[in-house]
Amino acid sequence: MNAPPIFALSFWRALAGSAFASDHFVESPGRFGLCFALGLVAYGLWLAHRSLPRNGRKPNLPNELWLQVCSHLPLDSVRHLSSTDRHLYTTVRALGFSEYRLQVWHVDDKYYPSSKIESAFDRLAFFSSPTTAPHVRTCIVKGNFPPSIMQMDLPDFNEVVEPPRHMFMQSFYDRLPLFSRLDSLQLHRIQLTQIGLANICTLPSLTHISMAHCSVAQGEILDVDSLTLKVKSFSAYKNAGFNLPRLLCPATLERLEICHWTGLAEFDIGPFPHVRALRMTDGLDVGTMELTDEFRVLTRFPAVRTLGLLYRNQLAGSASPEAILPMLQEYIGDLDNLGPFIHHSALTSIALFPYPYVPITFDRFTDALESAGIIELPKIVSLTVPFKAGGFRESNFTRLFTVFPRLEEFRLRFTPNEVDEDGLDTPGPLSLLDALANETLLPPTLKTLSVRWNYRYYEWETLSEPEKIPASDTYDFAELRDKLLARCPHLTYLYVEAAHFSYLWWKQQEVWEVTTRSIEETKRLSEKLPEHGDRLFEAGAC
Repeated sequence: MNAPPIFALSFWRALAGSAFASDHFVESPGRFGLCFALGLVAYGLWLAHRSLPRNGRKPNLPNELWLQVCSHLPLDSVRHLSSTDRHLYTTVRALGFSEYRLQVWHVDDKYYPSSKIESAFDRLAFFSSPTTAPHVRTCIVKGNFPPSIMQMDLPDFNEVVEPPRHMFMQSFYDRLPLFSRLDSLQLHRIQLTQIGLANICTLPSLTHISMAHCSVAQGEILDVDSLTLKVKSFSAYKNAGFNLPRLLCPATLERLEICHWTGLAEFDIGPFPHVRALRMTDGLDVGTMELTDEFRVLTRFPAVRTLGLLYRNQLAGSASPEAILPMLQEYIGDLDNLGPFIHHSALTSIALFPYPYVPITFDRFTDALESAGIIELPKIVSLTVPFKAGGFRESNFTRLFTVFPRLEEFRLRFTPNEVDEDGLDTPGPLSLLDALANETLLPPTLKTLSVRWNYRYYEWETLSEPEKIPASDTYDFAELRDKLLARCPHLTYLYVEAAHFSYLWWKQQEVWEVTTRSIEETKRLSEKLPEHGDRLFEAGAC
């Protein structure tokens, strides 16, 4: 039996949306293999389902199997797939409405006519209906700048929200309890009311909430002390008008991302004994540096394993560094704030991200280690470090691997000199690759090696000038791979990128090998690869 065209199209959309966005390899091979396998499984299940005798008996394929397969497909593909068969419509159609996206505009915006506002009300009524609301798992609500502020170009992020007591948001808040199985709620540039916040706190299945640039609606006074937000994951960035940490339940919170430390400095907040991942930042705001005892704040998170720290000043406080985050395993942040944690016995992973972004010179890196009394760190198995290319020597690899002899993951980043910067000799990418492959102290324990030159420091269009980037058309990446594999027999992931060329060798169930030799192909590939070390605080790290 041949599948109907719409059914075949649904599989193509599933694969196209999940694995191939263009004619090039732009997604991780693991996910492509998963999507392709799911497509074949679902197609086989559909054929088996269609071949069953229609004698009134219920098909013997369990609904749980259909739901498990289809839950990995894009929402559009699920909707198309459910349109091919009545039983599939009944079984998997709800998966297509698991995510509700809501854009809140101003009623006086000339680009947002009343017909669209009516349509938004219709969508709200549909998604909050008794037949659809129980299937919604994720809700994303985004506000917008008022037209007058947009025209004035005065981006005060804490005040650019919809008009006070916007009827649509009031209606949304009133219907929130209907989303009884909502798992994730994301609010961006939204005004909060007491009723809205209270209804958020009563959602029984909510595990993650994020708030960014949210504020209190005009005329509202939020009583956060009377509310408790029982979620596992909480993210807040540049909100105003209320103390978010007072909402959090210490018994349930496991992951926290927060901007501005001052809310956590109050004595009656915390401790949070179950938080495993913590990200803290000052948001680069002026006037938020009044906190002088950051150590006291950190002592309220005794079980943290992953710390992401974006902080301009050096940490200070009255507590002993040994008592701060004693179970810390992964540090992500600036070099200057690594010192209090470098001697922790549980620390195994370091990812340096200067904040604000200034690449680290190799001499500054080694000086910081020496000032901390570090000669060798065999406990560190994962290292991500961004070096300034200017002044870096091929012999620096020997010094680096002397300090870190047992690395399993090594992600090296180079930032070229600025266009008008002189006086620093910069070795080319290809010569550094050869030096790395020939380094006698290269750790044989390496499983992941990623070396990238951040030529995106300039505009992509300027990278075609031959004098700025050396040619690589004749470089033998296979020889580089063989040298590295000879020294590192456990290597499974190798990625090299220098804007106009890249090379990927990835060993999973199968071996994937890709070489790009143009700026556009390199850009397309680099945007899709799972370069974990380049993401400051992703969910998978926790």
